[in-house]
Amino acid sequence: MTVIAYLLIEGVIGTTCLVVLSLCGGGIYDLTLTSFGILVVASLCAFSSLILIQFSIATGVSGVALSIYNSFAAIQTTFSFFALGQQISKAQACGVVCTLLGTCVLSLSGLI
Repeated sequence: MTVIAYLLIEGVIGTTCLVVLSLCGGGIYDLTLTSFGILVVASLCAFSSLILIQFSIATGVSGVALSIYNSFAAIQTTFSFFALGQQISKAQACGVVCTLLGTCVLSLSGLI
């Protein structure tokens, strides 16, 4: 529950600062009533998505799925090396190997 409260407070403070700065003319954009409404809806959707992701990680197997999904950097590096001929360092190669091994372990955790 503390994570949700922290995210809510952080979002409210950030949005409040952006609104105050924009209304005073020192913000990033000119803030109209329509753009403020869109900002509020977007903030609520982003906050809701964070809550749902954290809930799904805590209650289901999506933690494993998200870990596998986040291995895209290793896949991109491997593709760049083989398909595009780009050189990678030893540290990058080690990172790719560790990521792929970790993904295999997570995928096979029920079978091991």
